[in-house]
Amino acid sequence: NVAAPTPICTACHGNYEKLAQLTQKVTPHNPHESHEGEMDCAECHHVHKPSVDYCGKCHQFDFKVP
Repeated sequence: NVAAPTPICTACHGNYEKLAQLTQKVTPHNPHESHEGEMDCAECHHVHKPSVDYCGKCHQFDFKVP
């Protein structure tokens, strides 16, 4: 099961700056402004299996990841 490379995602959804603007009102923290920098989209978003809250490994933001 191979993840889609980030450039495939950003070709349609925009770069990280645009994504951060789109999710700026997500509370309690914007998931696209991570202290870990620009991460691969596949860390959270998956094509053929449920998405995961990568930040939930350390934080309790309880993001609902599409």
